[in-house]
Amino acid sequence: MERSSDMCQLSVGSLGPVSAKDARKCLVKAPFLADLQLWSHWDSVFAPSLGPLIEWLLHEGYIEGLSCIVTRAGCVIRVNDCASFDDLFEAILHGSPAKVALIFLSLFVIHGGSYNFPLSLFKWNLQRGVDLKIKSTTSLDCREPFADVSSFILDCLNHLPPEFRSFAAQVLVSILGTFTKDACKIILRQCKGAHKRVMLHEIGLSLGIVEWINDYKEFNAGPIVDLDADLKCAVSEFSEQKSVSPSTVEMPVGTGTIDSEFVNMIGAAKEMSGKFDEKIFSDITNEQIRQGNNLIETIRREEFGLDPGISFAESGLLKKQHTRLGRALQCLSNELYSQDSHFILELVQNADDNVYSAEMEPTLVFILHSNGIVVLNNERGFSEKNIRALCDVGNSTKKGLSSGYIGKKGIGFKSVFRVTDAPEIHSNGFHVKFDISEGEIGFILPTPVPPCDINYINGKLLHGGNQAIGEAWGTCIVLPFKPKHRSELGRTSVLSMFSELHPSLLLFLKNLRCIKFKNNLDGTIITMRKVAGVDGMVIISHGTEEMNWLVVSRELNASELLPEVKTTRISLAFRLDKTGTGEYKPHLDQQPTFAYLPLRKYGMRFILQADFSLPSSREEVDHDSPWNQWLLSKVPDLFVTALKSFCQLSFYKDKPARAISAFMAFVPLVGEVHGFFTSLPHMILSRLRVSDCLLLEGSVHEWIQPCRALRGWDNNARSFISDGLLRKHVGLNYLNRDIVLSAFLAKELSVQEYNPNLLVQMLESVCSESDNIDVLSVEWLSLWLNSFYMTLATQSNENELDLLTRLGKVPFIPLSDSSYVSMADGPVWFPCNLSALQLGDLSVIKQFQYLYSNLRTVSPAIFSYYSDEYTVAKRRIENIIAILQKLGVKQLSAHNLIINHILEYNFGDGATETKKELFVEFVSFVFEHFQSHCSDCCIEKADIIEKLRKEPIILTTSGFKSPVAESIHFSKEYGNCISVDSLICGTGITWHVVDNTYLKHTKYTVAKWREFFKDLGVSDFVQLIEVQKQVTDVDVSVRDWVSPEMDALLSEISRTGNLEKSKYVLQVLDELWDDCFSQKMDEGSKPMFFLSTFAKRLCDFKWVASSWDDELHFSTELFYKHEPVFSVLGANAPYAIPKITSKTLLKHLGFKVEVQFDDILSAIKSWTNSTSHKASISQMLKLYSLAWDETTSSREKLSNFKSSLCIFLPSVHPPDQTEVVPGVFLSPAEAYWDDPAGCLDLIRETNHKGFPTSTVSSVYPDLYDFFVTACGVLESPSPNKYFEILLQVARVKSPKEAARVVLRVLLRWADDLSSGKMKSEQLMELINNLVKEESTVLPTIQDRWVSLHPDFGLVCWTDRKELIEEFPDAHNVYFLHFGQLTDAEREALSGKLANILQELGVISLEEALSRKAIFYDVVDNSEKACMVNWILPYAQQYIYNKHPSVYLQLQQVGNEKLSQLNVVAVQKLFYKNTLKENTISGASRFECTCLLEGGTLFVTTDADTHSLFLELSRLFFQGACNLELANFLHALILMSEVGSTKQQLELYIKHNQQLLDVPAGERTWSLKSFTESTEEDTPIPVQIHTPSLPSSSKTIKRKNKSSMWPPPRSEVTTSSQMSADDCPKMEKISVPKDIFEGEIKNMELKDIPVSSQKDKLSLGNQDELKSYHTGRRGELVAYKYFTEIFGTACVKWVNEESESGLPYDITVEREDGDTEFIEVKATKSDKKDWFIISPAEWNFAGEKGDLFSIAWVFLFDSRKPKVSVLKNPLKLCKEQVLKLVLSLTKSGDE
Repeated sequence: MERSSDMCQLSVGSLGPVSAKDARKCLVKAPFLADLQLWSHWDSVFAPSLGPLIEWLLHEGYIEGLSCIVTRAGCVIRVNDCASFDDLFEAILHGSPAKVALIFLSLFVIHGGSYNFPLSLFKWNLQRGVDLKIKSTTSLDCREPFADVSSFILDCLNHLPPEFRSFAAQVLVSILGTFTKDACKIILRQCKGAHKRVMLHEIGLSLGIVEWINDYKEFNAGPIVDLDADLKCAVSEFSEQKSVSPSTVEMPVGTGTIDSEFVNMIGAAKEMSGKFDEKIFSDITNEQIRQGNNLIETIRREEFGLDPGISFAESGLLKKQHTRLGRALQCLSNELYSQDSHFILELVQNADDNVYSAEMEPTLVFILHSNGIVVLNNERGFSEKNIRALCDVGNSTKKGLSSGYIGKKGIGFKSVFRVTDAPEIHSNGFHVKFDISEGEIGFILPTPVPPCDINYINGKLLHGGNQAIGEAWGTCIVLPFKPKHRSELGRTSVLSMFSELHPSLLLFLKNLRCIKFKNNLDGTIITMRKVAGVDGMVIISHGTEEMNWLVVSRELNASELLPEVKTTRISLAFRLDKTGTGEYKPHLDQQPTFAYLPLRKYGMRFILQADFSLPSSREEVDHDSPWNQWLLSKVPDLFVTALKSFCQLSFYKDKPARAISAFMAFVPLVGEVHGFFTSLPHMILSRLRVSDCLLLEGSVHEWIQPCRALRGWDNNARSFISDGLLRKHVGLNYLNRDIVLSAFLAKELSVQEYNPNLLVQMLESVCSESDNIDVLSVEWLSLWLNSFYMTLATQSNENELDLLTRLGKVPFIPLSDSSYVSMADGPVWFPCNLSALQLGDLSVIKQFQYLYSNLRTVSPAIFSYYSDEYTVAKRRIENIIAILQKLGVKQLSAHNLIINHILEYNFGDGATETKKELFVEFVSFVFEHFQSHCSDCCIEKADIIEKLRKEPIILTTSGFKSPVAESIHFSKEYGNCISVDSLICGTGITWHVVDNTYLKHTKYTVAKWREFFKDLGVSDFVQLIEVQKQVTDVDVSVRDWVSPEMDALLSEISRTGNLEKSKYVLQVLDELWDDCFSQKMDEGSKPMFFLSTFAKRLCDFKWVASSWDDELHFSTELFYKHEPVFSVLGANAPYAIPKITSKTLLKHLGFKVEVQFDDILSAIKSWTNSTSHKASISQMLKLYSLAWDETTSSREKLSNFKSSLCIFLPSVHPPDQTEVVPGVFLSPAEAYWDDPAGCLDLIRETNHKGFPTSTVSSVYPDLYDFFVTACGVLESPSPNKYFEILLQVARVKSPKEAARVVLRVLLRWADDLSSGKMKSEQLMELINNLVKEESTVLPTIQDRWVSLHPDFGLVCWTDRKELIEEFPDAHNVYFLHFGQLTDAEREALSGKLANILQELGVISLEEALSRKAIFYDVVDNSEKACMVNWILPYAQQYIYNKHPSVYLQLQQVGNEKLSQLNVVAVQKLFYKNTLKENTISGASRFECTCLLEGGTLFVTTDADTHSLFLELSRLFFQGACNLELANFLHALILMSEVGSTKQQLELYIKHNQQLLDVPAGERTWSLKSFTESTEEDTPIPVQIHTPSLPSSSKTIKRKNKSSMWPPPRSEVTTSSQMSADDCPKMEKISVPKDIFEGEIKNMELKDIPVSSQKDKLSLGNQDELKSYHTGRRGELVAYKYFTEIFGTACVKWVNEESESGLPYDITVEREDGDTEFIEVKATKSDKKDWFIISPAEWNFAGEKGDLFSIAWVFLFDSRKPKVSVLKNPLKLCKEQVLKLVLSLTKSGDE
């Protein structure tokens, strides 16, 4: 076997092989602050064998004596895990900056990082050291008094890693800043080297120190500095030290003082001194009470100024001060105590501070009853000092004590105000209360109260009526509940507060021994008592329950930190539950932390008691207090010493391992503790790691550090690893088996686990020493392998692969030749295939004899049974075999021979003649083994094949070839069915064919060989070769496939144009593609996707045949014939032949499988050029839909498409969607979308070639947007196109048949004209076409087609059948006929159809008619003429404003119509219709009252004015009536008739009608006869011009009537006919005062108080003046009524100044912007239920609707006028709420 390996050389450093043991020895010798990477030369010496330093350290875990920190730069700095703050102070005094830096980093590690770092304690120690250093300096008179300290600070920072410098500098600079304000400048001046300046610059930029930042700017602006000149070799001060122990030197006390006052415990406790009489508990005498009351009064007078003799002003000022102080106390109390229950703990604390008699058990009793709480304490009683303390804040009696921080604020007792408003104290003759119900000053203001009977309380409340003997209570505190606590819910909340009375309270109380709680609500009593137990245990009883506590304490000298505090004590309490057997078991519930009283739980399973500095609320430890941090730093040492106390317990004296287990159960773990104590687990664990706190196995006296202990071992391990062997090679000892540690705790303590890593480490150590493995024997190695396998199998090891890799480098495997090798030296085999040898089967070896020589095998001795039982030994051997297999030892099997022998063989460039049989044997052996269904080959077969393919191992007709290097093909003997000879004949292409020798070597069939060679890369057709291709665009290398054989073949076919070879090659590719080629066509994925060269080359030759012609084409030019293409292009497209079935081949050949936009353009061009074309509608629909999708996003595509667009319209109608039919192609200009008129249904019958037979919408109904919007196809035929269609229709259809079609065309033209679609040019062209004689497209009622040519006579239309019937036999008169019309069409006929006919020159019959007057008995026209003449100026004003264009037209003709106007009055009047041009009269005549014929206005005597003015309006509007003008003129006549003056008429015209005056200078309209009369005051007779009259009508009848207008009024006037002279003048009417004083009430119509005796309706003579005054007064009342509702700004009285003559009296502007009009009617009669309304007012009411109301005012009670509002009277009449009465007036003329 030819193989070489340098693996062993690669894993050896520059000093040769090294082990982990060597690395540990090296690293622990490194000095502190040294970079372990550089100091140990790790990369050169250890890294080749052990890997990178940081990874190795993490893998190794804790190393005894070695603690380090990794910096951001990757440096591994050694620190001291035994450092303390005492060492820090000593280092400063000794002036050692390196040691200060070391201790800082060490403490940083011990406390678990910056978050838990005790910064305040660190600063305090630095402050203390720097203070002493500055005071001890002798250079105070030098220029830089702080030079030494500054240099010291610089050196400290220089020794620190860069990331720690800013943190340390911030502290050091701030300390120096307390001595001098120029600290930064002084440090900068002491900076001598460039490197230190750079360091200061970095710190300054980080912390924003201006002086150092400015120096950085100057430094950069200066000359270049040679930093190398300043480099010095820093020699560590600790190079000779291996560890730093805590200093035992007594440190001098600094003289500096602490400025801040430390926080005290809260409480109004009392300190009592001196001896008391034995009768301390006797009754208090009246004299004592009197003295106590005197003291209270003295305090009230002297402390609070409550003296009755003070002045009133002083009393007021004092009251304000008390109120202010009380509020402050209230806020302070609320802020201090967030929990109501805190007062209980405060009272317990106060009771513990009290003084007790020696013979009494100090007891505190709480009694809860329905109205409050009573507290009893058997102390000696209050003193004057105590009382004064309660009346103050911050004046506690505990101040000045040397025991620490207890009670220095004097406000603890105030916490009782959380539950009470007036606590009472009865003690030693003092009976006082503090009442805040009368003011907040009650917090401290004492008030005397009567004494209470303590004996009664004791007997009644505490003992339930039974007087207890021997109990004497020195103090009684009564706490009446606040109102909120007196309810059941409130008492329940108070009861829950007593849950704070946990028995553990008594543990750390100095004096108090018993606490009782009596609940009088349910009669229960709870007693908690502290007694001393055995072994120093403390027993706390809680009812029947007892709790055992082990308490360890230590006195600390606190004078250095607080000179006023001499000593302080810290204690730890561990709860141990005692079982029935006397055993102690740890109670591991979380316990609270104490500062003499419980604070809260921080996650520790033991109680920590210390004199912590607390905020005033006592609910949290002050995090930033140096005192607290100092106390915390002392806890780890006390905790470690507690182990000794555990071991000294009587139960554990003979079982120290059990004591250690119990102790270790209390060790806090990282993550369990929070808050201020978060760093405590780090500190305790660090202390335990360096302490001898664990026991060896089999010993009760030999203690070791955790890092030297091995846990998790078993008897099997000890059977082959002795104590000495374990200690020698891994430096460990067996941990006592009775010690129980959690896995997490063991890991934190660095206790080593018995695991595979340890076994590998031991074996590495054993094999690293020469002859060690031989001394231990193969039997020992067998036991080791068995143990390693079992630990590997039973323990979860994520690093199993790493362990096996390490083990593979160790030379421990024994061979048959007694040597030891590693797996890295080469393959190793098991001795034999035992099953094969037992069967005696040697055929394989004989057949392949070259494969079974010179193989390395494992020594059989390692599989010996030794002295074990059979089953145990068998299992051990199985384990050994399994682990050796994991390491790579191979079984002597065919599969392993292939993997490790054949594939590893060096084939070189090929087999020589001597090795020819060997190479054939190799291939045959692999082939035969593959037929054996080897399970391993299922996984590795692909790798074996891949490796064989790379070697020249296959025998061909051209020698041995590699399938990777050259193409190899099957011959016919191997079942190749492809006729390759027919393809390559004459091409010069060489094919390598597999030799037939292999078929003779084994018994297997050709099919098996073919399958095997196919896996090796032998193929039937062209071979693909893999190459690497560099993609320059993205600079990556990808796998590519090429085929020179295929290139040559396609090139030859393309050159010769051989269609048959082309089709055969495509057929062969289709058959082989999916199996042989498809997987090698492309590489990668999006966005980096690369097509192989082979796939590209298929598209580079013209070699594919087409269905269209006999030429060869590029594959990308042809379509693939399938549904998506065929459904669009049909059979008229170039398809590739033959049709292939492989989808992947289709993809890579690039056949067009979809129709693209360019394909559509090409297809349409080719189709339109053909003489005939057939297609299906579904095909063309898909084609146009696809084109639509493509052109929607591109204007350029749309433009190209429109230029070549032809629309296929089938010749068959209606066409079948799928049937292929013939058709024609039309351009967009020739086709149109729809035919609204339906002409094609008629035109199709003629088969006229000039017109399409189908619309686009009938063929492609869903493509409107495409054809019309995008491509410009007309929506419908243009007007002229329709005209051509109508000509064609008229030729084939009669007018009756086509009348409806013509109607629809005309309506279409009307719509186009109104919408602007029809241009003026098109309209003119239509007009010109219609007047041609041959343009007969208009259907008539005579069933004849006509045009507007004059030869046809009069052509007109009408929608009035009766008019047509008047002219049945008219010659040359044609009436248009459009068939039976619908309602909508009939409406259109008089609307838009009339407009288009008028535009085209077709007039209506009405326009063609004139009316011929027939009249009888002409009478006097003076009255009618005067009235017309009087009204004409108003008509002129109206037309001028409303119809300016008509007015201008009348001006242009010079008012000729007015000058010719003549008024004729007749008795009877008729008319006949006459055709103007034909002078043909109708058969019927019609009666009328007015008729305008030419310039004559005929009017009958009984004609109403409205009809007269309606007929008169024809004069101005070209014969058409104008209703608006008639209404306006009629209104003026009505106003004149009711007596309106000219001024009133003008107001109406201007304000109501909003008409402007005709400009000055304009001629006023009048009748000619009036214009020619003289301008005299008396009118002249009116000259009447009459036309020629019939003989029976020549007599002119005259009546005795005035010819003036308006006619003069009679002397006797009525309410509706009063002359202007008789009309009362407008004046301010004095309305009675009572109208305004009373309330104007609204009244519903049904509530109008009308008397039963009603006035009759009468319009006779009335007192006009009286009526006028009544009306004015009613308007005033109505005005006031509406102003009260809407306000004066919205209401306007139009008649306030003068009578306006308007049909309303009041207007109201509403919020919605509309104006409401109010007409006022007033009456004084209670019998009148009617009123008069003028025609103008009634017309106006109808015009305004809901905006018009009548206010009916009732004045018959002058003091209480009432108003009823009638809204919309016209509507009320219709609803029959009102009735309209018409009255005939009498006239003297008739």
